[in-house]
Amino acid sequence: MKKILIPVLLLIGIFAAYWAAFGNPIDKIFSPKAADPVVPANASTTKSAGGSFTIAPKIVKDSQGFPLMEGDKNSFVLKLQRALNLRFGSELELDGVFGTKTAKALSAHGFTTVVYHKHYDEIIGA
Repeated sequence: MKKILIPVLLLIGIFAAYWAAFGNPIDKIFSPKAADPVVPANASTTKSAGGSFTIAPKIVKDSQGFPLMEGDKNSFVLKLQRALNLRFGSELELDGVFGTKTAKALSAHGFTTVVYHKHYDEIIGA
């Protein structure tokens, strides 16, 4: 009886120590696993002292300069500003510069501040 009792008590002690250090091991074995987060292919992960974090992917523009975003200066931005003024009542200066006022006007009317072709056509009414 002693030969069996000692290993059983040893296993119970190991189980109790694991439970105290890492939580309920039974829940970890039988609970569903959380899905790994989806990280875009062009995103990068950076390690730091506090752990790791994902840096947002860099937006790649097409040959026409889309998507439009803050800092852009071109005729597409000018048309965008004109449409925001005429169709949505914004009071933007028509300078062709995508600044904070243009971004705020887009947000105020339910659009994102990064304007892709699809949204551009919707805003200008094409």
